[in-house]
Amino acid sequence: MASSSACLVGNGLSTHTTRPSFGKEFYGRRLLHSPRLVPLVRVSKTVVATASLDQRQHEGRRGFLKFLLGNAGLSVPALLGGGNAYADDQGVSSSRMSYSRFLEYLDKDRVKKVDLFENGTIAIVEAVSPELGNRVQRVRVQLPGLSQELLQKFREKNIDFSAHNAQEDSGSLLFNLIGNLAFPLILIGGLFLLSRRSSGGMGGPGGPGFPLAFGQSKAKFQMEPNTGVTFDDVAGVDEAKQDFMEVVEFLKKPERFTAVGARIPKGVLLVGPPGTGKTLLAKAIAGEAGVPFFSISGSEFVEMFVGVGASRVRDLFKKAKENAPCIVFVDEIDAVGRQRGTGIGGGNDEREQTLNQLLTEMDGFEGNTGIIVIAATNRADILDSALLRPGRFDRQVMVDVPDVRGRTEILKVHASNKKFDADVSLDVIAMRTPGFSGADLANLLNEAAILAGRRGKTAISPKEIDDSIDRIVAGMEGTVMTDGKSKSLVAYHEVGHAICGTLTPGHDAVQKVTLVPRGQARGLTWFIPADDPTLISKQQLFARIVGGLGGRAAEEVIFGEPEVTTGAAGDLQQITGLAKQMVVTFGMSEIGPWSLMDSAQSGDVIMRMMARNSMSERLAEDIDAAVKRISDSAYDIALSHIRNNREAMDKIVEVLLEKETMSGDEFRAILSEFVEIPAENRVPAAVPSPVAPTFHCKLKPLSLSPANNFKTPIEFTDLCSKGRLRQAFNSFTSELWSDPSLFSHLLHGGIQTQSLSLAKQLHSLIITSGCSNDKFVSNHLLNAYAKMGEFRIAVTLFDVMPRRNIMSCNILIGGFIQNGDLERARNVFDEMTERNATTWSGSLREGERVIKAMPIQNIVAYNTLISGRAQNGCSAGALDQYNLMKMAGFGPDKITFVSVISLCSELATLGQGQQIYAEAIKTGARTVVGVISSLISMYSRCGCLNESVKAFSERDEVDVVLWSSMIAAHGFHGEQAIKLFNQMEQEVLEANDVTFLSLLYACSHYMAKTVAEEVLKLVPQDSASYVLLSNTQASAKRWQDVSEVRKAMRERRVKKEPGISWFELKNQVHHFYMGGKSQS
Repeated sequence: MASSSACLVGNGLSTHTTRPSFGKEFYGRRLLHSPRLVPLVRVSKTVVATASLDQRQHEGRRGFLKFLLGNAGLSVPALLGGGNAYADDQGVSSSRMSYSRFLEYLDKDRVKKVDLFENGTIAIVEAVSPELGNRVQRVRVQLPGLSQELLQKFREKNIDFSAHNAQEDSGSLLFNLIGNLAFPLILIGGLFLLSRRSSGGMGGPGGPGFPLAFGQSKAKFQMEPNTGVTFDDVAGVDEAKQDFMEVVEFLKKPERFTAVGARIPKGVLLVGPPGTGKTLLAKAIAGEAGVPFFSISGSEFVEMFVGVGASRVRDLFKKAKENAPCIVFVDEIDAVGRQRGTGIGGGNDEREQTLNQLLTEMDGFEGNTGIIVIAATNRADILDSALLRPGRFDRQVMVDVPDVRGRTEILKVHASNKKFDADVSLDVIAMRTPGFSGADLANLLNEAAILAGRRGKTAISPKEIDDSIDRIVAGMEGTVMTDGKSKSLVAYHEVGHAICGTLTPGHDAVQKVTLVPRGQARGLTWFIPADDPTLISKQQLFARIVGGLGGRAAEEVIFGEPEVTTGAAGDLQQITGLAKQMVVTFGMSEIGPWSLMDSAQSGDVIMRMMARNSMSERLAEDIDAAVKRISDSAYDIALSHIRNNREAMDKIVEVLLEKETMSGDEFRAILSEFVEIPAENRVPAAVPSPVAPTFHCKLKPLSLSPANNFKTPIEFTDLCSKGRLRQAFNSFTSELWSDPSLFSHLLHGGIQTQSLSLAKQLHSLIITSGCSNDKFVSNHLLNAYAKMGEFRIAVTLFDVMPRRNIMSCNILIGGFIQNGDLERARNVFDEMTERNATTWSGSLREGERVIKAMPIQNIVAYNTLISGRAQNGCSAGALDQYNLMKMAGFGPDKITFVSVISLCSELATLGQGQQIYAEAIKTGARTVVGVISSLISMYSRCGCLNESVKAFSERDEVDVVLWSSMIAAHGFHGEQAIKLFNQMEQEVLEANDVTFLSLLYACSHYMAKTVAEEVLKLVPQDSASYVLLSNTQASAKRWQDVSEVRKAMRERRVKKEPGISWFELKNQVHHFYMGGKSQS
């Protein structure tokens, strides 16, 4: 037996033998070994054992393990590596030959023999080497693959070649298997020994130092029942507290419920947005019930190793069962409880295994008696349906943002440890913070306390509250602008928001307007809702769009369209989103009450990836058009508000530029001086101001005696209304001096009686009393001269008026029109500082331009636009104008109803006409003769003659207009029209021109039918007459008559002749028949 020796090299073992012909490379190290494995293994074991004994003497167990693990990677493969390559056993030298050199030897006929191994990738070549004196040498060649060309070359050179299979004995396979398993077994054993040693005083492998303890639950366990939180610390969520109090009763006195067959709920799911107190409620129920409390986050179940989450769930419920009854609280359960089957990792990923284990523990075969699971989430829509079923989460408690009362209760809880000034009202703070959660309110009071401390105050004042709200909602306060033009533009922009919102019915009240920048906003307009609406009407949504466009409208009106800025970018983004919601989500458009949400817009990423766009291109275009119509209509109304109230806007901007912040009360006080605020948008004076006012308005108390102060005006107006102007003037001269507004009654009476002398006398008295500068009195005097025919005096008075307003210009324009001087009326209109005039001309475009330029638009202006479009053949546009009028907040009157129902008659839109008639009934216009007449005409034109008769029979009065409408409705029924005319004569009603015209129209149809029947009798076999009569009846939609004509043709065996065409070709006439296959 050859001698062998072993030596340590680095961190591995290398063996050397006396036979250098056997060798192998392992991981870059050259290892020589003996073909006799048994003695070598014995020697290797001796070396390893000797080394281990030496190491244990110096370093102990830890050093030995380090040595063992470090050397195992090389010693074991070295010992067990025999027999891996059959080629090495063939006596091949250590020299190798490159493939290119091998081809060179092959071309020079130096290759004698080739042995192929490993499927032709390795070749052992016997070749003659000239460097060794032409001796034969066996070398190893790595082949790229055995190709047919190479084999062909072997045959051509007459080279002896053969292929060999790899051979391994059973001992080699066994040692290879042991070598592959040795290192993992040693590694695991070493880790186990290390953990045993490191966990010495820590309670064994379950201690914190155990590296394989990741399968245990990380839940925080609180054995003491006192969590520090009770139901008294939870406010603003009374409904949720009530449900939890019932659960506490279950835990404290279960016998009360089990006696009647009730079972304790196994789970309670808290659903709500972040910060609403879900975790606080869970702590409160544990503190009230006095039971152990386990708390864990849903994300702590999931790890990178598969099976860890399920193991932690099992461990959590095992501990909970040992301490039952108890409460297990899982926060953010959506991290582990998502709907199965939607994960990117497939159906066997770690998250789904954890969920399956949670489902089993909550309501599986074994059950979990005495354990109540409370979970919290703000994404209940993505939870698995099996998790939400009764038996697991029996109750779902909605913990939403609190309402006004709830916010007040929450503020009381958080304000208990803070000091406030006497003028700080928690009710006002609650009213100003809609949408704030409990966490937001706590942060608000904390920010206010920090500001008070920073400013050196001992108590929190309203100023700190205001600044804190502004900071939370809008961001940090910036530096006030000093640029005059930019500051003025921002002021008009913000006041535009405030004016358009206040004057649009249904909008929230203005809280304050400020030029102090916050965040990215250069100025802000704050609105405060009167309450917390859970349902928002279409009117309110449209009003918000109008208010949002008020800033851009103000820029366009004040500075011109070329000067509009990018300041409205955020406003446009918000109103576009709101308008689209009205169309696609709320069904508030002409598209209809549809849910048009695209599945691709789902909040879940995976669902968006899998979703298919189910919306057609045509529907998408209709949605865009509907959104545009809503935005355009709102912008027209915003422009109208700005133009109508330019004087009020200038006044408000002047004050705002001076103070930089204006309260809502001050804004409404100035605006109400110029225009009447809609009733639904008025803020009652009894309601406390939501913002601390920046000004103080002192009102002098009025001391009015009960009856005497009101007796004089009543008697005065009574005398004026009866035309006893001289007596009123002589009896109340002194009162006229003290109350100049009484002049208006005398001037109005003078217009009625055409008393020019009284008007001139009053004119003198007005001048001497110093009331000539009063716009109200001056306008009445101007109107009196214009109505009494003294237009020259009226023009002179208009020229000397110190301040003219809209009424002054309207009176003068009206006078010019009455006198036929249209050119001067147009000149006054063009020169008006505030345009307010309507003119009539034959041009629809010109009339609309004038009306839209009016600063103040009313129901008369809209009726004019509707009638103008209808008279110019634009019926559909007139109906659009009607809808725009309603959006602007103007209620239709009887004239409007007559116009629009007549339009529906022309357009044959029966459904829309019936809807408008329903609105007329609500407003009391059902009995108006014009409305009933339009309704009869609409029904008859839409083919509903029976409905026309019904509407006529429900009339409240006898009127020739209604009889004429009914006769016209029976225009295609001549006999019935004549009967109606005879009945009208019996009612002793005098027919008018319309009646006779309608009767003649009916008779013409009746006579036409009679004549047609006579023609058919004269030429009974002429098909052209039948066809003509049938086409006439069909054009009138009298399908029954059409059927009778065709029936007569069949009975008389009259066949319709086919169509025929003639044309001449080379002096010959050819005939072509419709449907024929030949020509003649």
